[in-house]
Amino acid sequence: MGVIGYYIAHHTHIQEYNIQLRKTRNDLPDVSIIHVSDLHIGSIRRESLLKRLVRDVNNIVRDNPDRYYITI
Repeated sequence: MGVIGYYIAHHTHIQEYNIQLRKTRNDLPDVSIIHVSDLHIGSIRRESLLKRLVRDVNNIVRDNPDRYYITI
């Protein structure tokens, strides 16, 4: 398990979901959200990995989402 955990901790995964919700009013705009989670920032994260994470998030942010959520 240690090797798998180490690998997962050092390889980011970006997943896009399109969630369709029934609107109660037709005049409500679509909403775009970015949620970043499970970063596990601590002693196993090196500066190079954090720079890669920042780069990956910045690439997504260029899509100009309406909301950002970060859970650590």
